[in-house]
Amino acid sequence: MKKILVIAALVSLISIIPAAGEGSPAMPFVLTGRNPVSLATGGALTTTGINPYASLEGIATSALDSAKFAAGVGYQIYSPSFQKSTSINAGVSFKVASNLLISASFISQNGEPYDILTPVGAKVGTFTPKEMMISAGVGYVIVESISLGAGFHFASQNLTEDFSTSAICFDAQAAYKAEGLFVAVGVNSLGGSVKSQSGRTYSLPASAVISGAYDLGIGKSFAVKPCLKAEYYLTGGFGASLGAQFSYTDLAFVRAGYHFGSADAPVPSFASVGLGVKFAGVSLDLAYLLASETLGGSLLAGLSYSF
Repeated sequence: MKKILVIAALVSLISIIPAAGEGSPAMPFVLTGRNPVSLATGGALTTTGINPYASLEGIATSALDSAKFAAGVGYQIYSPSFQKSTSINAGVSFKVASNLLISASFISQNGEPYDILTPVGAKVGTFTPKEMMISAGVGYVIVESISLGAGFHFASQNLTEDFSTSAICFDAQAAYKAEGLFVAVGVNSLGGSVKSQSGRTYSLPASAVISGAYDLGIGKSFAVKPCLKAEYYLTGGFGASLGAQFSYTDLAFVRAGYHFGSADAPVPSFASVGLGVKFAGVSLDLAYLLASETLGGSLLAGLSYSF
């Protein structure tokens, strides 16, 4: 019976980083990037304009954008050679006033099914671990170049057939924009905790974040946007991302980046590349993660519309 429980526990942890070991943060999947534009730059480009996933990251920066609406759907395959999980998500962001942005998103993530066995090894069924998160956010422009934002998240996990857990957490952010420069500071995933089957309490991977980007024009048709992000996890560890987006007449995009995660951080180091096209407000974006034993081979795709 002990062997069966160990196997079930191992295959049911479908987050991008397995939360193994005492003191590990709970529900690290809340940190999983869903925006292929951001993940293609190593997670650095969070200070982008209005996008479907503003409720997950960059809510204050999105409020500063001149666009009024963005909606999209996405599909992800994470850790295909390590601990595969698949995810679908949808999000929408829209301005109800020139200085007020509302955003919401939904995420559903499934792990690999595993067999349910009796103590003598007889198969009695299968179980698919599941994770889900519902998010909502508000961004408010105080003055033309400064905004504030807040996001709220309800996350749940069904790790085994007879055990599930859930938590509520929130984000807060402030952003500044001036002549191509974007800077944002904030805190993520604060307030949430869950209890294990043994009754032990674990905190969600809350963090303090600072990010920035700068738009550089190259002639009349080309532009490059270097970007960076640094993150300190309150449960221990830190991460830093550096990347860039290259664009041609705002129609075609090439992206690349690298994320460094310390040994005790919930998100490991990885490199990423990506492509995007945009026409008549419709965008198709792809991101691919590599140079990571845990995340290598992960693929993200997103289709969105904005105006």
